Amino acid sequence: MMHRLPIGCRNCTINLFRKVVCFAMLACLIFSAGCRSGGWRWGRHLPFYKQAYFSVQLLLPHMAEDDAIVVDSLLLPAPVGNIAEESIKNLHSAIRQELQQILPGSIRTLRKDGSYARYATEANLFLENGKISVDEGVRLGSVAGVSHVLVARVLDYRPYHPQRLVMDWYLLDVDNERLILLVSGGMDAAEHKTRQLAKQFYKARKADSDTDAGLDVMLRSPREYARFTVAQAVNALRGRVKPKSKVLRP
Repeated sequence: MMHRLPIGCRNCTINLFRKVVCFAMLACLIFSAGCRSGGWRWGRHLPFYKQAYFSVQLLLPHMAEDDAIVVDSLLLPAPVGNIAEESIKNLHSAIRQELQQILPGSIRTLRKDGSYARYATEANLFLENGKISVDEGVRLGSVAGVSHVLVARVLDYRPYHPQRLVMDWYLLDVDNERLILLVSGGMDAAEHKTRQLAKQFYKARKADSDTDAGLDVMLRSPREYARFTVAQAVNALRGRVKPKSKVLRP
């Protein structure tokens, strides 16, 4: 025997269900509007900029939206993370080359066999809880004689097709001994929107008429895919950092 709610109770239940659905739809609209407008601000007085794939969070309470961090000299250690040595080399090269577009003449690197290289390891630059060791990063920048240090950490990496690369970049202010900016995000070639962006990127940078063939090579080559992903991260940084001088250094 089937038991039914009284008519009045059923009406109350239907009305409640309608209210819940309307509230959920309103919440979705508000959230999507926030995403389209460029992202939300997270934390107290901390500007947070959401790009298509990478977000930039400024960690200085006094900074306004249109302020840019002035970088005199930047130390770029090799990226850290659980990836192969060859992949680290390719990624390091890609980050250095792309950063030169927004910080020309400011980038410095460590020699692999240099005296400071052993201090730029993941074990030394990150604490057991996964947070970056600001003290160690600042110390590394101090002995290298630079104003800032950028530490890139690979969180997820899939070197085979479809490739995937997820990273965090930490920008440290050596003089003031603090973390001032965080870039987070990644690219997954399994996503259709990534392929569409990659096609635009390829057309803008290559003179090859056979775009489809060249795009397929780029999405399958670890070196080319790293360059493509890094370019999106650097693009998110545009306007957030700037060189102290426009004069190129030797």
